[in-house]
Amino acid sequence: MSSANRLLSEVLPRVVEAGNFGPENVRFVEFIEDRNDAAQDGFCASNILFGNVIMENRNKDRTSQSVVIKVRGVAVSSFNWSSALQFYNELFFYSKIVPFLRRFDDGHILDEYFPKFFYGVATLQEDESSDIIILENLQRNGFKLAPSRTFLDYEYIKLSLRGLARFHSLSLIAKAKDPVGWKKILSEIRETKWAGKTFELESSCGYLRKNCMRGILPLLEDHEYANKLRNICDLIENPTESMVKIVSPIEPLAVLCHGDFCRNNMFFQHNTEGVPIDVKFFDLGTIRHSSPAIDLSFYLFMHTSPEMRPSKWDELIALYTDALESELRLKNIEPPSKVDIEQEFQRRGFYGYVLSSFFLPMMMDDNIKKSGADNNLTLEQQVENRIRTGGERATQFVSAIVKHMIDKGFDFKYISNFTSEADDPERK
Repeated sequence: MSSANRLLSEVLPRVVEAGNFGPENVRFVEFIEDRNDAAQDGFCASNILFGNVIMENRNKDRTSQSVVIKVRGVAVSSFNWSSALQFYNELFFYSKIVPFLRRFDDGHILDEYFPKFFYGVATLQEDESSDIIILENLQRNGFKLAPSRTFLDYEYIKLSLRGLARFHSLSLIAKAKDPVGWKKILSEIRETKWAGKTFELESSCGYLRKNCMRGILPLLEDHEYANKLRNICDLIENPTESMVKIVSPIEPLAVLCHGDFCRNNMFFQHNTEGVPIDVKFFDLGTIRHSSPAIDLSFYLFMHTSPEMRPSKWDELIALYTDALESELRLKNIEPPSKVDIEQEFQRRGFYGYVLSSFFLPMMMDDNIKKSGADNNLTLEQQVENRIRTGGERATQFVSAIVKHMIDKGFDFKYISNFTSEADDPERK
């Protein structure tokens, strides 16, 4: 039986009868696909279907629920990470983590920033046909991606950072209120990027290292920066090892991170003047227990322009820390200091550079194909294509991130000297 037939004949009838769409709805009538919506910008590890679930209540009255149905996809490129693990993590977030965090969510943060979850199955098997997640279709409520794929206006960034801080606050609250239960929940998250396949890819072609060098090579001839590159180059020498160290959770600041916190994974609602007034986050496949700098650094390096970064940086960090502090004080929990958050960013913000060094050029290239573009190329050819994506302009933007890290005094040696929580330099 095809996935589509199984969805109509088995899955949706069962989900409706179980009351997942509301106890008043008792019978599945039909599913009407909506082709007006689409998986925007095409970067996803799932096959996505949009439509309306038509149901009947006990009085035979019909109701409709607009949904997005995600079916696990098959990796189409050497650069895709495990879709099975991502699917597992996303379902685990909605089915286990969200219910756990609701115990501490008096402010309804989860409802404010995430879509409604209706149903899911994740098998972790090679056969992806049974894996499915059904969520609320946010686009039917006027939510959409920010218009720019790269640098965002201040209002978008402000909304995103405040939402991220409030989401992160739930981790710190859960850790304070139920540390044993929270630790157990976190232990069941699967690492999707910095393990296994990524190490194989890097050892065979040095892909990450070559991407990271893209922002450094132009500075070798820059008299202002040439003699300040040694420590960052040491990190880049073995980027996968550096990233494993960076994502290691160190208390007391470690939180549940979105893991892929960027414009492609958030929708905005706008007022009549086109100003963003609300934001929702989605695609939770790469969640991880790690430093808040993981989410912050990727988002800010991807979406602040070289002009905004020096003039608004401290203000943007303050937006995050102020919102985090506000939520924690409501629960009588002492928040981390601004100094601690800033220091964490300086130590682990290299993470955002590694991701931005390949993703920012990709988002700058309007002609890049979203899937299957590399299928007929050798791995070496794929790598060469990726490190040229976006041209010289993209290289300049990536290099501007390196300049910013140096100007802000990022502590690259901290990660080089770090091996585990027990060996954290601050604990010695």
